[in-house]
Amino acid sequence: MLGEEAKRRAAVGTGELRDSMRAEVDGTTLTLGSSDPVAVFVEYGARKMHARPFIAPTMEGNLGLIKALAEEELRKLG
Repeated sequence: MLGEEAKRRAAVGTGELRDSMRAEVDGTTLTLGSSDPVAVFVEYGARKMHARPFIAPTMEGNLGLIKALAEEELRKLG
């Protein structure tokens, strides 16, 4: 879900950034990110490159889903 949306939002040059996107849920921890070292520069920009955020907008646009997933996991913990 979130990983697929982040992939849609990611800047695409070679496709490596898009293909490196992962979303994982481990208990009460949600991780959304990229293994591509370029991701941080795309997300936040650099001195000669403007930011093109894709991870933060994905998280912000899905806060309801994230909250529901967190509540579900917390219920499982009792």
